[in-house]
Amino acid sequence: MEIISTYEVSEVNSNWEVIISKASGFYFRLFIPKDINEWFVGLFNSSKDKIWSDWSDWYLDGEINKGNVEYCFQKDIEYFIERIGLATDFKVVEESGFKLLGKEFSKIKNLEAFINEKWVQIAPGELPEDFEIPKSVV
Repeated sequence: MEIISTYEVSEVNSNWEVIISKASGFYFRLFIPKDINEWFVGLFNSSKDKIWSDWSDWYLDGEINKGNVEYCFQKDIEYFIERIGLATDFKVVEESGFKLLGKEFSKIKNLEAFINEKWVQIAPGELPEDFEIPKSVV
């Protein structure tokens, strides 16, 4: 099992920047604004080419309220980092977008990680299946 080779955390303006390197040469760059519940992530290859990016935002809706939004936001980031730490390889899979007048628009790029001998799709904004959203966090 490959683990995270190195990681760096730095403060850049009003954001936290986290760089997580894998032994395979891939690295992730996360930008986490300090004053809003959203974050951005990019996957780069050893040549420093961005090969995938995505983002997540957390807002008040349904079970997500002022009492738990920050907690869910933090768990989202932790779960993403946990899965990239467990992964031994990554690939980007393109899905067709919608078609209009014979032209294809908005192709979707999904990130898949090889974890426990199988490919699984991972993305920001996901929580573990067994995660229970608390009503409030003190």
